[in-house]
Amino acid sequence: MNETRLAVCAAVLVPLSAVIIAVFSRAENASVHAEVVVRLQVVMGLLALVHLGGFFARRHSGRPMASWVADVAAVVVVLYGAGISLSGTRVGGNMSTFPAALFLVSALLRPSRGAGLLAFFAVPAVVIAGVLALHGPSGRSVVWVATAVGLALVTWVTNRVLLVSHARDAHQRAIIESQQQKLATLNRELESRVEGQVAEIRARAAEIERLNEHLGQQVKDRTEALRRALRQVAEAVTPIDPGTVFEDRIVISSVLGRGGMGTVYRGHDRVLGKDVALKLSTRSECCSSSWRGA
Repeated sequence: MNETRLAVCAAVLVPLSAVIIAVFSRAENASVHAEVVVRLQVVMGLLALVHLGGFFARRHSGRPMASWVADVAAVVVVLYGAGISLSGTRVGGNMSTFPAALFLVSALLRPSRGAGLLAFFAVPAVVIAGVLALHGPSGRSVVWVATAVGLALVTWVTNRVLLVSHARDAHQRAIIESQQQKLATLNRELESRVEGQVAEIRARAAEIERLNEHLGQQVKDRTEALRRALRQVAEAVTPIDPGTVFEDRIVISSVLGRGGMGTVYRGHDRVLGKDVALKLSTRSECCSSSWRGA
């Protein structure tokens, strides 16, 4: 945040410095105060140019701005305002530049605690000492001193409040980003688990399908073998004794009935697990057999 705001302020300060230097360099404005303003403005303009160059160089290289740059900028801006204001009091002017510098630093920058003490207390103390040294304990000096003290307290409190608010917002953003990262990680893990389970289900479904096909083929083979055995028995027209087993599948238990077309037997199908009826035809031209579930 400090880096972007400093870059914007520097971009505004460069042309503003050129205008101020041009105005105060005019012959009719030539005075000690004008010389002080011009010199200080030249320094501020050069510093702004240097900062802009560093800003674009950092953007090109991807490096962040060092934290001390904002601290130095805060102290320099307040010193600039103090210098302009002290020089202005010598020619009967006011101290408007110094309050403006304090409010600018308080509102736009977030200096460290040490830099804040320098900018909001040490520099105002220097201004107060300068006012008393230049003008003595006069009525105007008292007003200027009271103004400097009040401004220092107000701007420092304002800056601390904004700093705490900024730190709280940054902390909340960090928490939200952390939660978003955790949620994204959980989503990826869940998607991976679901994909694994889906793949496992598909593999098991394919295996079940293969087993069903194999079982169906076995049932068909056993049924065909049973039919062949029954056909052979029917062709032999031999009575079947109870306990006879066909193809390791059907166990004959008793005779249900006899007739001119053949004999019907009761049996138990081991594969299907239930009782069935077997009909053996005695007609030579048919030579067939049939069975059905009971």
